[in-house]
Amino acid sequence: MNKICTDIEQSKKLIELGIDVNTADMMWDDWSLIDEGWKSIVGYYPEIEKDYGRKCYPAWSLAALLEQFEDTVGLAKDYGLWFCYDNRKSYCSKHYDNPVDAAVEMFNKLKEKDLL
Repeated sequence: MNKICTDIEQSKKLIELGIDVNTADMMWDDWSLIDEGWKSIVGYYPEIEKDYGRKCYPAWSLAALLEQFEDTVGLAKDYGLWFCYDNRKSYCSKHYDNPVDAAVEMFNKLKEKDLL
């Protein structure tokens, strides 16, 4: 199955680094009260926590992550693996099976270097 958005741990890290949660276009919603576990949902609706008592985390699709880079980061595929590169400082992510992981790593790297 293809990864369509950040996982919960990646979302927590992005929030810790200061990403605006209002830029999230998806979310993880905890349905464990009815034995269904975590589900990814299109759209971010934090009011679900208050209204239904379920925990939720914002999540970012690849498109939403790439929007954070202000046209300075590219995404490429090399030998079947995805990576991101920064046009300004020659930073490059590791190579991953999916582009979401590459974009998350690049966001983390640039944010920690105060380039975002």
